[in-house]
Amino acid sequence: MFGITAAQEPALEPAQEPTAPERAQLDEALARFKALDVRKKATAIRLLERQLAWLEDQAVLRIADLRCDFDALPDAPSCAPTFGDPVTDAGAPYRQAQGGGERRAMPAESREHKAIAARYARPAYLPDLVREVDYDWYLGRIVRKAALSYDDVFANALAGHPPGSDHAVARVIDALDKDEAQRRLGAWFAHTYCDLDARAYPGVTLYDVWYSGKPVDVPDVDAVPFGWTVLGEKRHVSPLHGKPRERLYEEIKKAALSHRVHRTTIEAAAAAFVAAEPDMDPLYALLVPRFHYLFAQSGDRLEKLVERLAVQDREAVIARVDDAVREKDGEAWRMREDRKRELIVMAIKVQNAALSALQRASAGSKP
Repeated sequence: MFGITAAQEPALEPAQEPTAPERAQLDEALARFKALDVRKKATAIRLLERQLAWLEDQAVLRIADLRCDFDALPDAPSCAPTFGDPVTDAGAPYRQAQGGGERRAMPAESREHKAIAARYARPAYLPDLVREVDYDWYLGRIVRKAALSYDDVFANALAGHPPGSDHAVARVIDALDKDEAQRRLGAWFAHTYCDLDARAYPGVTLYDVWYSGKPVDVPDVDAVPFGWTVLGEKRHVSPLHGKPRERLYEEIKKAALSHRVHRTTIEAAAAAFVAAEPDMDPLYALLVPRFHYLFAQSGDRLEKLVERLAVQDREAVIARVDDAVREKDGEAWRMREDRKRELIVMAIKVQNAALSALQRASAGSKP
């Protein structure tokens, strides 16, 4: 997929990398920050923000430029809906499909929910970035969650994420998720997974279960809407069985792969905007260096990247990037590695600014 091979991604030489704070030092700093009273926490965050402003770091500035208007965003849904929800999914394909009885949401602490969550767990995406805004794949837009606490802001900084990193990630995803066919898939796969016994598992989506590659069975009330709303084929009716069911499930499998490629490519682009080596599914993390080059080539202007990917096949673009950087000492390779190095340095600057702010706030310095 996209010709991903580890051999195509030469690592930086250790001597070229700036020295970062030790993990133990960062862990200790977070514990110390959490132990401060709220006044000193506020002081530390103001000092952190002021130090980052003084740095005038270009990566920090471009991340800040993608901040959203938090108050203007809609609230994030408590969880993705289930099919058959009379509020979000009323309509003929849901009313007539079997398996549309009342869904029983399984508590997260229940044995059944834990087993399903473990079975269909996906690799985490940017787990060290606490978010107050996120992209909702069901709604197809950016939503707001709870505002970040002082602890959250400081934890993000210790992870190398300057303020606004979550906004930037959401903005990049939102800008790239505009394909109408993929939007329909995104909405369908974002629904909460339900089993054949009408048990719903909040927090586990149809995307999760199909991403896993494990065998999946879904009630007709979930499968029939795929035929109606995604394929536009209203001949699919419940009960599904035999060849019609097999054909519909084969279409869902193909769509799951298509949407997985679409979504993970976009997530790799968003992660590449804010981090040198982001924590995500290792397979798709191999796309990140490609986007380091594409962002560098686009002058780190999101609209330029969107324009380029909108008019060309994304897989073909990735293939051309690999051709461009094939020569390790070539100009394209240097552009990619320089941008990656810039983000490494940015993360260390943010971490050191957080450590300095903590020290000064603990000592009673005023911002």
